[in-house]
Amino acid sequence: MTRCDELAACSESPECLTRRFLTPPMQCVHDLLREWMGSVGMSVCLDNAGNLIGRRESPGAKQTLLVGSHLDTVPGGGRYDGVLGVLIGLAVVEALGDAEMPFNVDVIGFSEEEGVRYSKPYLAIATYGADPSHIDDCAYDADEVIGYVEPHLEQGPVLERAREPVGVVSGIVGQSRLRLRVVGEAGHAGTTPMAGRRDALVAAAQFVTKVREMGIDTDGLRATVGHFAVFPGAPNVIPERVEFSLDVRHARDDVRERAVDQLIIAGRRIAEVEQCLFEVIEKSAQGAVEVDQPLTLALADAISDVGFQPLCLPSGAGHDAVIMAQRFPVAMMFIRHPGGVSHHPDERVERDDVAVAIDVLTRFVHKLATRTRVEWNHALIAPDGHVPGLPPGWGSARGYLLISPVMNGAGGPRFCQYLVEGGEGSETHCAAFGLQRLVYVLAGTATLDGDTLATDDFVYFPADDEYQFTAPAGAKLLVFEKPYEPVEGIEPPTRRTGSLADAPTEPFLGDPDAMLSTLLPIEPEFDMAVNVFNFKPGAALPFVETHVMEHGLFMRAGQGVYRLGEKWYPVQAGDTIWMLQQLATISDCPEPPPAVTRVVFTETDLRARDYLRSLYEAAGLAVRVDAIGNTFACWEGSEPSLGAVGTGSHCDAIPHAGLYDGTVGVLGGLEAIRALQAAGFQPRRSIEVVMFTSEEPTRFGVGCTGSRLMSGAMSPADLVKLTDEAGDDYDTVRKRAGFTGGLAEAKLPEGYYDAFVELHIEQGPELEAKGLAIGVVTAIAAPAQADFTVTGEGGHAGAVLMPRRRDALVATSEMVSAIDSIARASKSPDLVATVGKLEVHPGAVNSIPSRVRFTLDLRDIDGANRDAVLKEIEDEVDRIAAERGVKVEHRILNADPPAISDKNVVSAAVSAAESLNLGYQEMISRAYHDSLFMARVAPMGMIFIPCRGGVSHRPDEYSSPEAIAAGVQALALTLVSLAG
Repeated sequence: MTRCDELAACSESPECLTRRFLTPPMQCVHDLLREWMGSVGMSVCLDNAGNLIGRRESPGAKQTLLVGSHLDTVPGGGRYDGVLGVLIGLAVVEALGDAEMPFNVDVIGFSEEEGVRYSKPYLAIATYGADPSHIDDCAYDADEVIGYVEPHLEQGPVLERAREPVGVVSGIVGQSRLRLRVVGEAGHAGTTPMAGRRDALVAAAQFVTKVREMGIDTDGLRATVGHFAVFPGAPNVIPERVEFSLDVRHARDDVRERAVDQLIIAGRRIAEVEQCLFEVIEKSAQGAVEVDQPLTLALADAISDVGFQPLCLPSGAGHDAVIMAQRFPVAMMFIRHPGGVSHHPDERVERDDVAVAIDVLTRFVHKLATRTRVEWNHALIAPDGHVPGLPPGWGSARGYLLISPVMNGAGGPRFCQYLVEGGEGSETHCAAFGLQRLVYVLAGTATLDGDTLATDDFVYFPADDEYQFTAPAGAKLLVFEKPYEPVEGIEPPTRRTGSLADAPTEPFLGDPDAMLSTLLPIEPEFDMAVNVFNFKPGAALPFVETHVMEHGLFMRAGQGVYRLGEKWYPVQAGDTIWMLQQLATISDCPEPPPAVTRVVFTETDLRARDYLRSLYEAAGLAVRVDAIGNTFACWEGSEPSLGAVGTGSHCDAIPHAGLYDGTVGVLGGLEAIRALQAAGFQPRRSIEVVMFTSEEPTRFGVGCTGSRLMSGAMSPADLVKLTDEAGDDYDTVRKRAGFTGGLAEAKLPEGYYDAFVELHIEQGPELEAKGLAIGVVTAIAAPAQADFTVTGEGGHAGAVLMPRRRDALVATSEMVSAIDSIARASKSPDLVATVGKLEVHPGAVNSIPSRVRFTLDLRDIDGANRDAVLKEIEDEVDRIAAERGVKVEHRILNADPPAISDKNVVSAAVSAAESLNLGYQEMISRAYHDSLFMARVAPMGMIFIPCRGGVSHRPDEYSSPEAIAAGVQALALTLVSLAG
């Protein structure tokens, strides 16, 4: 950051940063960089194009990794665009220190990227005494370059909105630049009648409007008129001529080119109507640039290694990588850009983000030094990771052990895989110590008992088979070995020989682009399978593999991308892959389903809010946020003064939750509105999607704080008394998250909503068990939440005798059992009691627990019965505490009454299900929701959809797309009925 400031002083103007190609300020920058590069042992040169190159040389290296960006600026530019990438590259060289690398690292400061001074930047090379005719001498040999990586300021807001410090560029959009001119007729502004005018500016303005329209209507298109000059430019003269630029960008070249053609046609039509002439003065184009997948995946892997999500985003700006991609593999890493403002003095970057970028790029360079990776459940063995050596018995042959049982400890492979390169006297005379063996001839020939095996021939040897096998010079063999696993009643297999050409081959899962050849027959006596897969370019496996046997793979030719564990790896010819056995029914190392943790006011919660808000705004909804973070997205009705119809839910999630609780409601409400908009429906009453704050009680012990405050069920004074485990009160935390304003203002005015209906997963098994698509909720159970603290006496686990102990955890355990028994004994079928959270202090292995804190969640449709059971539980807890010699404190956090659904809302939901021919039933909700509190301020109802197995608040929570779609359809029709 300090160096960025120093370089910013090298400017053509003291008032703003301007540094153009081949100017004294550029020489100033070169001088500083020479000094800094030299201080870390780099050799420095200036090539014939004026590019400054610093090299970290590795003795004997034949290849070079290029890292860099540009040093010039636009007039009045910022201090980070371009130079930040060069300085990050320099910092990476410093971080590498004396580490041995198999390649050189060149840090390049490009002399010209902005194109400000010359349309052809090499016209003034003589300024440095260079000969323009020798510019080609500065070019790298493509075979000697590993690739080019450019760290760069994002110049946009995506990373900031995603709250990620860095990201990887998925591609650089194609770009068309045009110089256009509209020619009309000049005339006096006061004497020329409007009907007789041929005003060039009028025509040009219409064209600019058309450019904007096309940019909006074409997904992903960026269309900009940046330069615009009017002639003669006098106040009292009708414009005769307008010259302007057009910049059109898109990730797909065909879309961009079609847009340019359509805009030119539109410009000519507009000009014709205005009796003007539309001219294309100059037109140039740069196609979309595809980044190199192996380099990009390595960058993403490095981002994951430092603990961040590798967000992929396209670059809408042009970079030096655009030109470098014409000769070399390229990748780009973006650094978060606060405010997204670039080419401006307000351009900013955070020091911590730069530190992350340096760490990521340093790890990336180390990864390029070797592609070999060995993890607990998989391995990628690149040729640079081959271990020389062979099992005994191969004579003078050379070889490389690829996979072996000692590779990954006790949980490692249960077979061997190795390569054999033949030589004089390289023959084996018997089986490999009782192991079955399959030998595949990759190249050359081999001899088996006097018979010749050619390339792509193979032989399977059962354990203890007697044979003489010879691999002469030029032969290359792939060998698999493993102990045979016999099955009672099944004879072991005998020797088999064959050829790939004769092996049964068929499209895999019917895909002709993925052909599977089966070398060993699929018969019970074989305990392993050996196959050859041939993929055409672009082909892929259409599923995530579940392994019923561990895998050893060898990449014979080509290249691709493989997902191992949670990482993507580029693979190429010569690579070996090992994957641990993972059984579908019993697994030593099962893969967990995706889990969600989104606690209120944390970074993940704020990201989700920002994302949802962007969706609401994209749908044209008016969005507002109250003092606590409740977010309202309004589709205004034809009579907005009427009470609105509300829908929505929450987006926060308990730790390790599923994907559907709450989110089905906040997204389903949006999708219902989109569907109604597309159908041309105009509501009489406004329809509003609400994203409630903190439905889950995870952080503050009380759930639905957003809807409680909104409905008046909780006062601001009571709300701010809530604290989290860190001791921070609610008010402090919400303000830290960016939600300010008076809490009292969050309460809704009377009559704000005419009705409220919430779409939600059932969180129970009833609908799925009955095969029903919709549940219409008639009532929501009354929840009560309590907090208990049990205090005993700590002590050393080995010193205090059992009769003398006052063990808080023992007492608590009895209390939990009592709570369960009391709930089970209740005569109400709808009562449930849950101890969901329990914390022990001090929590050491050799200490008697001195304190335990636990929570109670109690619910029933019958509020009076719930209260009676709560009193019974409190009495029993007190009795146990007295009996165990401990103290107990209990605090009722809330004891809310049940909510009865409004009959009109219920009727509307029932009618919606019937009109859609969806199976439904009326039912109660045993879980509480924000609708429980919305019932206090509006007629309320809920629509349930089934979830698999009734599972919720777990990573395996699931509702099918079909179930969600049915729920959204029912919600949409319900909203139509309620909104009029």
